[in-house]
Amino acid sequence: VWHNLSIPKCAFTFWLAIKGRLLTRDRMHKFNMNTELRCILCNIDNESHRHIFVSCPYIMHIMANSSFTFSEDWSHYKNGEFLVGPVTGIRKQMGHLYAAITFFLVWKERNARLHNATNQPASMTLTLVKRMFHEKLHSCHRFQKEVLKNHDLLLDLY
Repeated sequence: VWHNLSIPKCAFTFWLAIKGRLLTRDRMHKFNMNTELRCILCNIDNESHRHIFVSCPYIMHIMANSSFTFSEDWSHYKNGEFLVGPVTGIRKQMGHLYAAITFFLVWKERNARLHNATNQPASMTLTLVKRMFHEKLHSCHRFQKEVLKNHDLLLDLY
């Protein structure tokens, strides 16, 4: 979660999600809070960390529209195994950055729907994820140096 390319607010939300410490509806219910259990993003299944960040159609759309292949098993996330396949070095950090930004913006959208009654489609969140991803990488000297060595890294931006 924590590495050279991480954005602190995104990494922190990502870390809390993986640790199961965000106040999802299933956790609210465990604390005897009177709340609807259905996921506010899809209204298909009960809201939990596993559902919101792995199996909800909302996040699945965003994760599927990246050049990385992410695990669909929550236990892999809990073990720090976010990407499928042999991914190493800066590309691994880029995949973790993409996942952290996605978790952050999906959680932000979930809270906006819950507290502000807004409803942003997954395609708009995907646009924001890609924008944050591009902005972070283009402002990072390490990424710029790595691109000079391996131009294929640019393909991960699109």
